Amino acid sequence: MTKLRKRKKSDCRLPSPCPSSKKASSNDSEPFPDFPRPTLEECRAVRDDLLAFHGFPKEFIMYRKQRSLGPDNNIGDEDNDISGNECCKESVLDGLISTILSQNTTETNSHKAFTSLKSSFPTWESVLAADAKLVEDTIRCGGLAPTKTSCIKGILSSLFQKKGNLCLEYLRELSIEDIKRELSCFRGIGPKTVACVLMFHLQRDDFPVDTHIFQIAKTLHWVPAASDVKKTYLHLNQRIPDELKFDLNCLIYAHGKSSPNFIQLALLLCCKNISARFYHAYDNYMMHAFPHDELKPLTKTYTDSLSELGNLKLEHLPQQYNGSALTLIESLSSLSILGNYTEFEKAVIWLSENLSFDVDARINLFECNIRVLGGLVSAHILATDSTNRLVQGIYKNQLLDLAEDLGRRFLPAFNTPTGLPYAWINLKHGVIADETSETSTSGCALHALRKLWSMRSSLNLLGTTLDVATGEWIEYSSGIGAEMKSGRCFNLLTLLCRNILDMVHGYHEADMRTGIATYWQLTSLQAFWPGLQVLVGDIEAANSSHREFFKVWKKYGVLPERYLLDHQMLHPTEKYYPLRPELAESTFYLYQATKDPWYMEVGESIMNSLNAHTRVKGGFASIRDVTTMQLEDHQHSFSLQKRASICIYSLMTRFFLIKITYLQLRVIRCQLEAIGMRSFPRLLIYVMEVLSRMESR
Repeated sequence: MTKLRKRKKSDCRLPSPCPSSKKASSNDSEPFPDFPRPTLEECRAVRDDLLAFHGFPKEFIMYRKQRSLGPDNNIGDEDNDISGNECCKESVLDGLISTILSQNTTETNSHKAFTSLKSSFPTWESVLAADAKLVEDTIRCGGLAPTKTSCIKGILSSLFQKKGNLCLEYLRELSIEDIKRELSCFRGIGPKTVACVLMFHLQRDDFPVDTHIFQIAKTLHWVPAASDVKKTYLHLNQRIPDELKFDLNCLIYAHGKSSPNFIQLALLLCCKNISARFYHAYDNYMMHAFPHDELKPLTKTYTDSLSELGNLKLEHLPQQYNGSALTLIESLSSLSILGNYTEFEKAVIWLSENLSFDVDARINLFECNIRVLGGLVSAHILATDSTNRLVQGIYKNQLLDLAEDLGRRFLPAFNTPTGLPYAWINLKHGVIADETSETSTSGCALHALRKLWSMRSSLNLLGTTLDVATGEWIEYSSGIGAEMKSGRCFNLLTLLCRNILDMVHGYHEADMRTGIATYWQLTSLQAFWPGLQVLVGDIEAANSSHREFFKVWKKYGVLPERYLLDHQMLHPTEKYYPLRPELAESTFYLYQATKDPWYMEVGESIMNSLNAHTRVKGGFASIRDVTTMQLEDHQHSFSLQKRASICIYSLMTRFFLIKITYLQLRVIRCQLEAIGMRSFPRLLIYVMEVLSRMESR
């Protein structure tokens, strides 16, 4: 091994300028001056998330330590001694040659090739003097040996002719632009190699762009879709702060190398953003509205709205009702899924000690069932899951006890001649005198479902409203809107017993008796339909349905409550958007079924729209008019409960598929079998197969 010796700086004098050199692209060249991403906040978020996710890549720790020494830490003439010394900083020429050997091969093969070259030749002069075939054989394990040998020997020859020695340490004294010009004089040295030498071996602030970083930058929408590698390099070097470039570059490169599916990074970041948005809504509710039902985010006050749900005329409102912590109940599942077990425990304890349904309040059976009873039952399932790490002994089925108490208070509503329930019931006194017998088909339980199934028309269609006392249909219009969006079992019945979408093109309601179209419209509540189509395996139809809804979303920035398809206009009185999550939920199901990254882009678009149009200092406000984006002082509790589906869409956790869909399918199977659904064996087979696969896990 050649002994290391110090060399005077004057020995490494600057070569004469290269008259024929092509200028390296300047960082001052910005191909996309109007493209605002990535922002400083986004750069920091990616760095912090990847550090937490992977830790700093071990292969770059040496260079990170070297940067702490600064660019002026010269190492003398070990440029000429390629055997090197692990205690010393890598020379610039060593770094340049190792970078060339790393091209178009794996890191392992690149390291082998460089180690072989160092062990076979004591100095770079010996490499220059050696026969090309001998050098090729030495580095053959790194691939492209003839091309790389020609490049290496060309660099050494050019450098020796210009300087009379083989030393690149003089580059440490130059500016970044001068370094780029000097290195670009060498044949076969491109912008990426120059950038790598700058960042790793000269400790300068630059941001090389390889295939991994290019693909991830496009996935994160940090560059326009039409950008190429060169433009991406120029743009990112302009947008990314110098102090973040090294760590961010190493982390993104390592992530891309270890995770060929670049979507994981987008999921990681989207997950963090959505979590922050959830807590913005939740924390404001807890601060300004708890224990009342819902938050008024514009005025930072509250509303006790449980008795108002479904009560458009605001009739029979209770005088002494002070709320049931409705938003907290609907947030329980989200807290658990987001991993906030501490807050989940606190909520469970508070509800078990303070919540009572013995209140004189007239409530809508359907709304209270899906939001309060459903929220309690789903949270109970999550609380009893072993992965939730609740403090041992804390949970003793308190949520299930509350759900049972509430369910028993619902039972008098089903005491009707038909078995179909009243739409309204008083939690303390049961069905009040002169209660309306008109009910929606959305509020039916298993016994009532059997009756309802028997009342379908000869066209296998169901109406939307009937009289629970006489069993007579009141509203014959049949569709996939609000009245049909209740349980998954009923959703499937709706899907199987009607062929509305096959009768005509588009989304409309039809007369259950004749099949003639009654309303041609698209509503925000109908957006659950593509997700349901996924559950029965009709992916093509689900994709088509989903794109119709998303087209309207893109038109207005959100999904209006009702859009008249026959007139291509908004409904004149239903221009509002109350933060409904159905489209996001269907997007999640379609991504799970297809793994098409386009659905991730849709999810990101939805979240960006919500953040841009509905976020206020006090939470998230509903939109009163989608044409003006005028806000309404109301943060609906379901926006937190269903926001979990958006979080899960981003997280893409196996937990969701096993715990939630599994339970849904169990309910579907039991209910379909109970009502004698023998005419749809394919569906039962499908459900059984999915359940057996999940149980085997």
